[in-house]
Amino acid sequence: MKNYATIDDSNICIGVSQLNAEVNDSNLIEIEKCDEYYLHRKYENGIWSKETYLPKKTSFDYLDLEQYMLDVEFRLTMIELGGM
Repeated sequence: MKNYATIDDSNICIGVSQLNAEVNDSNLIEIEKCDEYYLHRKYENGIWSKETYLPKKTSFDYLDLEQYMLDVEFRLTMIELGGM
């Protein structure tokens, strides 16, 4: 099993996951263990920040969550098919 932190365009961790295989994706950073410690921390020059960067949204947006879940599902499908 491989552990990954998913980073956004600002290099801030928006999720952690454990996958069955190694993945080569610029938005996935391999981490030692699947731990929520990485959430909202910035990854720069191979180092995780000590400070956290909480999301600026103040309300929950179901459309954003739905799109995120579709993106994750697509990536996992591509991995299973050997496309990523």
